[in-house]
Amino acid sequence: MKSNQSRTIGFMARSDRYLKSENQIWLFGFLVVNLAAFAVVTYIGLDGVPGAIQWVQSNWESLSAVGLGVVVTTVVSNLISPQLKAVLVFWRWPNPLPGHRAFTRYLGKDPRIDPHRLQEKIGDFPSDPSEQNRLWYRIYRARESEPSVMGAHKDFLLTRDITWLSFAMFILLGLGSVFLGESALQTLWYPAFLASQYVVTSIAARRSGVRFVLNVLAVEAS
Repeated sequence: MKSNQSRTIGFMARSDRYLKSENQIWLFGFLVVNLAAFAVVTYIGLDGVPGAIQWVQSNWESLSAVGLGVVVTTVVSNLISPQLKAVLVFWRWPNPLPGHRAFTRYLGKDPRIDPHRLQEKIGDFPSDPSEQNRLWYRIYRARESEPSVMGAHKDFLLTRDITWLSFAMFILLGLGSVFLGESALQTLWYPAFLASQYVVTSIAARRSGVRFVLNVLAVEAS
């Protein structure tokens, strides 16, 4: 079962590549905004330019490590497995993808989809999570060029990768600020903001993922 699940995720990863390239500018912008926020928090927390300069001089080695971590995170983002990103989005293990619950959980929540008509076209709905994902993926492969499917897929990939970056920023910038900071803004409020950012982006990615799954089924049912 695990090999089948990994094979399905691998197929999706290969089909995702050209859509992900269109999202790179948004991911870069998200990263820049987070780094700018880190700089602003540092500036405010250290009483302006003189304090910031002194703090940088005292902690340049640690800051270099954080900066290197950010660069590495950006470079290897495309190498992180879709499985891990899905876990960060859906907070599930195993079977994290929404396709694993396409028919048992999500199908009945979309008024666009006539379950009886869909069942006439594809047969009985499976209950096993891996079987659900495989069936959903076969439908997706037949409908992937539909505009509503492509748009939902692109949105899911973008929000999923933003969620991964949010988690990475929380680890690198948030914990770095806790260990290096000298004010409550740096050691408490800024890390709390980054944690909230991760939670919010994961919720947005979940909704995008479910919408992607349902758009595929809606097109098939119509």
